[in-house]
Amino acid sequence: MSLWSSLVRRLFRGKPADVDFLRRTNRRSRPPEQRVQLAVERLEDRLAPAVASSLTANVLTVTESAANDHAYLRVNGGNIDVANNSSFTGATSYTATNVHAIAINDTGGSHSGQAASMIGSAGFSLSSTFTTSGIESLDVDQAISASSVSGDATAVNVTPGTGNAGGTIQNGIDLSASGASIFVAAGTYTVGAAVNVNNTEIVSDGGSSAVSITVSGGGLNFSTSGSQYNINLNSTSSYDQLTATGGGSTIALGGNVTLGLSMGSSVYLNDTYTILTAPSVTGQFTNGTSISSGGYTFGIAYNSGTVVLTCTAVPTSSTVYVNDNWTNTTAGADADGSGALSAIYGRTAFNSIATGLSELSSGGTLYVEGGSYSSAFTAGSGVGSIHVIHDTDNRVHPSHSHRYRRRHAQCQHHHRAG
Repeated sequence: MSLWSSLVRRLFRGKPADVDFLRRTNRRSRPPEQRVQLAVERLEDRLAPAVASSLTANVLTVTESAANDHAYLRVNGGNIDVANNSSFTGATSYTATNVHAIAINDTGGSHSGQAASMIGSAGFSLSSTFTTSGIESLDVDQAISASSVSGDATAVNVTPGTGNAGGTIQNGIDLSASGASIFVAAGTYTVGAAVNVNNTEIVSDGGSSAVSITVSGGGLNFSTSGSQYNINLNSTSSYDQLTATGGGSTIALGGNVTLGLSMGSSVYLNDTYTILTAPSVTGQFTNGTSISSGGYTFGIAYNSGTVVLTCTAVPTSSTVYVNDNWTNTTAGADADGSGALSAIYGRTAFNSIATGLSELSSGGTLYVEGGSYSSAFTAGSGVGSIHVIHDTDNRVHPSHSHRYRRRHAQCQHHHRAG
């Protein structure tokens, strides 16, 4: 039996299927050293990732040496536990009073998918430092109190709690690399000072659900350029909001942070959203006084204690309806009520010809119910056609062709209805 076969049998303790797998892997037309290297790489892939830890000179060092390693740490009574699973099965425990610093490192070079989670029911209190190096993703479910907190993660998830039993936004920022994303879960974050946001992306972390984040006892200071604040707008009753409470709390935009938007399907023309609230709001987003995203445009109003978005344009449609006397003018409602027409007020149905034209896609058709329209309008060259019609029940409907074709030519010449 060769030395290689003997080694493999010892590693797999007599599991012939796995030995055969490595034999087949190694039985290729390659030089012997390449075949051995390939087999060892396959062997490493088949073994479960391991997390190692040690305590030396009051420094708890946690190491990850392979792709997708995931370390879990918690304060458990008078101990700090380290494991490679969230159930802490087989965890290694260290007396908390003996741990003055914690370092979580990738020791095997650059590996993808490495993570660490600070979880449990109590925060970490250290007399020295808390650092991470080479760990891509972090979960900060517990606050970290240390002389300094630093890291280079590209994504950090922060979850709030009560008192010290919860992560902090500042911890998430301090543990991240420049340009990283900080995903902030809904809830109240109690802080003793303003949170300083330095060239990171703050994401209201609710997916498609609305997130309400409150920073209590301090504000947010976007102190350096390059930062971003991303939110979701689902509807006027479901959207992300950020609030700072407490005397002297300020949200300072400083012209350093860019607003990013994601829209749901229930955003309509003229909807308003109060996205920031604080005793004092200063500065502006880098976007200035308007932002466009996904076919929507919003005006941004900066007030002394709020920032408010107003939807000034929605994605254009190839068919748009105008009536000065719709049955239902609630945003998102079927404008003609129980009528046959399916037109959504604030999206494809409006009460102004000028607005209808602005929401009409190039080459589209505008149907206008006869009525009184006070504002002038201009139909550009991109308009396919404008049809003025009249129906005795005040409903616009293109099937009433005999009622609008007679006026079609005149409307195309004058582009005004009164």
